[in-house]
Amino acid sequence: MRRLIPACFTIFLVTVLANSAAAQVSLAERIDKAITQKADYPKQAAGLSSDAEVVRRVYLDFTGVIPSADQARAFFKDDSPNKRRQLIDSLLASPGYARHMQNVFDVLFMERRPDKHVKKPEWRKYLCDSAAANKPYDVLVRELLSADGSDPKMRGPARFFLDRNGDPHILTKDISRLFLGMNLHCAQCHDHPIVSAYRQEHYYGIYAFLNRSFVFVDKAKKMAVFAEKAEGEVSFQSVFVPKVTKNTGPRLPEGPPLSEPKLDKGKEYVVAPAKGNRPIPKYSRRAQLAGQLTASDRVFAARPRVGPSGRFRSPRQSAVASGIARYACQ
Repeated sequence: MRRLIPACFTIFLVTVLANSAAAQVSLAERIDKAITQKADYPKQAAGLSSDAEVVRRVYLDFTGVIPSADQARAFFKDDSPNKRRQLIDSLLASPGYARHMQNVFDVLFMERRPDKHVKKPEWRKYLCDSAAANKPYDVLVRELLSADGSDPKMRGPARFFLDRNGDPHILTKDISRLFLGMNLHCAQCHDHPIVSAYRQEHYYGIYAFLNRSFVFVDKAKKMAVFAEKAEGEVSFQSVFVPKVTKNTGPRLPEGPPLSEPKLDKGKEYVVAPAKGNRPIPKYSRRAQLAGQLTASDRVFAARPRVGPSGRFRSPRQSAVASGIARYACQ
């Protein structure tokens, strides 16, 4: 096992090679070949990692803790030529892996925000179950950006919106950073002064998916859900050019404008706004965001470390890991 190469390069290689037509060659062999065929490889390559380095790093990466003394000794005594592969396979199928991914994604997506509308155990169980089930990353993102909290089975992922209090500016910044790899914080007020590709129109294109949405508290059920209005357009001005007003509809950065239906006045709602009623529009801009974002290749450029198919682990681990790791989420 060679020492770690940069994570972004690894993800790129894994994604490209997983789709290769040479299915008879293992993914590991294809990755090795892509790395070792470089002309400067003999000069750049580090030596093989020791067993002590491997066992410590693998346990930390896959379970978040170092191995026990007994686990380390057992690994050192194992004479099998495939013991490193076998260790990785066993940890991927372990309850500790699902728990570790639960912790990683909890901090990644919620940044240790306090409970507000969704209890943390519901949220963390959703993440743990997702890891144990080897859920594809695009499905995970789609659930986070689609859940409104009205379905009791999907209260967990609704925490992404609800515990940010539905604030469209906070959501715009976090969604662009987490799922598109773009820090558009500056672009709320003006084009980025250094990164020319980060423009104010990008910020407000994402914002337009979200500005109609708000947290609605159902007093009868004593429960908060994410609601949406059918109206609300977006205009913006740069602080550097305050006399020029621009307008935008919902669109991803560098993507085409969203084609939206034209509804007759008075027929915009399935459930019209009224005191004590959660409004439900016939056409939801926010509902388009999840599909637009996960259909775009750009979401995968910003994804955290996942398996070669965009899952929590490689497909061959799925069946075993789903069964063994699941009880760790209870």
